[in-house]
Amino acid sequence: MGYSLSYWEKELYERYDLAVIGGGIVGVNAAITYKEKYPDQHVAIIERGTLPTGARTKNAGFTCIGSMTELLADAEENGWEQMLRVLAKRWSGLQALHIQVPEIEMDYHN
Repeated sequence: MGYSLSYWEKELYERYDLAVIGGGIVGVNAAITYKEKYPDQHVAIIERGTLPTGARTKNAGFTCIGSMTELLADAEENGWEQMLRVLAKRWSGLQALHIQVPEIEMDYHN
């Protein structure tokens, strides 16, 4: 037996081409990136509560590339080459984030 959507569910959900679960820095960035690539598409960001909570309000870890001890632990566990590849991706991601959200707006301090 299939599930059919109610009128209100159809009104709410069928108008979107993409639903992003979570309004944190990763979810919002995914929605922005999708809209840049597909400007005519409709995107919904679905958040658990009325206001964002949890990691989305404490996301300093997403605006850095890792502490020295974290990088050393990564190198020990995965080897120096792998750690450097991941570090390069983190740096690239941080630069992309700073383009999306200027440092002054995110109150970023290096």
